[in-house]
Amino acid sequence: MLLAAKPTTRRGVNPSPPYKSIYVGLTTNYSSGFEDLNYDDNGDPYNFQVASLTTFDLQVSYTLHKQLGAYLDQTKLTLGALNLLDRDPPFSSGGQSNAVGYPGFMYNSTGRFVYVQLSKKF
Repeated sequence: MLLAAKPTTRRGVNPSPPYKSIYVGLTTNYSSGFEDLNYDDNGDPYNFQVASLTTFDLQVSYTLHKQLGAYLDQTKLTLGALNLLDRDPPFSSGGQSNAVGYPGFMYNSTGRFVYVQLSKKF
């Protein structure tokens, strides 16, 4: 049983508009902690503080401008990572009714996710 939950906060930090053909973006994701209900060995309830979590997402893009020919003009290659530091969600038992061990309504267990994207403007 959830006693109190606070909203999550997502903040983006980008150094500036793309420098020439390069873009770098860093996003900070913060979820505050909250109180959860747990039970001791005697079955008595007690409040349990679920920890806060901060993760970082990083994205780096490079846009081609006729360097490799007209066909590749405005082609963008992006490399990114969600949850860059591979942080696990905080433990929460959900009053011993949470089988996964973390608050699934706020977090997922994907861990670090790295991706590559290729896009072309016509």
